Amino acid sequence: MSELEKLQRAQYQKKRNGRILLQKIILVVLTLALLVSAVAFFKLNKDTYVYYTEKGNAIHKAYLNENEFYEEGYLNGSHAYVSSLVEKMTADFSYELTFDTDRVEFKYNYRIDAQLEILDRESGAPLYNPTYEILPKTTASAKGNKLVIEELVEINFQKYNDQAKAYLREFNLDDTTSTLVVRMYVNVVGASEAFAADRAGEYVTELRIPLTKTTFKPVVTTTVPAGEEKILAINENVKGLFAILALALLVADGLMIAFFAHYVVSTRDMHIDYARRVNRLLKSYKSYIQRLTNDFDLEGYRVLRLNEFSEMLEVRDTLQRPILMSENEDRTCARFFIIEDSILYLYEITVEGDFGTAAEAPETESDTAGAVSEAVAAEIVSALASRRDQARTLKVTFKNREGDAGEASDPKTVILRVTNKKKK
Repeated sequence: MSELEKLQRAQYQKKRNGRILLQKIILVVLTLALLVSAVAFFKLNKDTYVYYTEKGNAIHKAYLNENEFYEEGYLNGSHAYVSSLVEKMTADFSYELTFDTDRVEFKYNYRIDAQLEILDRESGAPLYNPTYEILPKTTASAKGNKLVIEELVEINFQKYNDQAKAYLREFNLDDTTSTLVVRMYVNVVGASEAFAADRAGEYVTELRIPLTKTTFKPVVTTTVPAGEEKILAINENVKGLFAILALALLVADGLMIAFFAHYVVSTRDMHIDYARRVNRLLKSYKSYIQRLTNDFDLEGYRVLRLNEFSEMLEVRDTLQRPILMSENEDRTCARFFIIEDSILYLYEITVEGDFGTAAEAPETESDTAGAVSEAVAAEIVSALASRRDQARTLKVTFKNREGDAGEASDPKTVILRVTNKKKK
């Protein structure tokens, strides 16, 4: 190998190693980004709680029939009421929830109904308790750190009071309690569908209005859900973003690994492939090959080049001669050969290919042993003919072709095709 070739090979290796290093860095960065995205995604999949406080109320008014005692048409909740003076009532239900974190995404729903309760006074068990819808269920989504719900509803007091009296009169009941219970139910959950039932119950605000009494005083109560005041919350947009990012990085990482492997293999140094092929032959046919310690000079021999090492084995079996091997100092060319008198059967492995460069390779067919002169071929046939007593024989075929320009001394050559046949 010339100094120029050595320099070119060194420059090629330096450039290749630089590209491989760059690809390794990109691969490491992509892998780390993939791991970070995956960890972030799985962390977002875990329960994330947001704590809150809530309160509810119902401000009620009683609107009066015309009378000579009250100038105003209604009384507020600080009063007790005379049943016969009340035409209707209104209840202004309110609910307020405050989170301890800003920009919380959540869902909520609420509804209002009225229940007429007639209970046995001694046991407290219900005798009659129909329920009537005042405000149908409303569902909505919101984002922020606060939720406020306000609903004003009208209550037909006389209707429910007369209904309770009719029931008691029908069954001649005395030892009972009759109440109209107007309730607003509020339920707040995290925005994720997976957390649709993350609260133990609903927040309930009750307005209790006594019935069948001469006078009455409404009472407001609230019922807080059991358990801690917290909900599960998660930002679905951020979670989805990390999922898409992780998937994209996974695809990019896979493509980068495939590209890196292809680049390493396709740009592999020819020296590596050369050494691999030589070592494979030495390992597989160790008992057949005798390695020489110095380079062998082919001058003076009639050289027959073989295309495949298997042909070298056929020649060895026929001639019963050892396969010799020599390698040059640069370790760029390994020669395997068998010597028979002045004929040398040669199989070469070089860094560039079996026959070296294209200019060095003889023009042969795929099963050609080599191109020799007609006179030389005749000597080979004569030498091989003397070995017909072997278990194997060699068949020699001549094929004329036009000689290359400049071959004045030997205008024609013949192709020596070597094939083995079992002797019958």
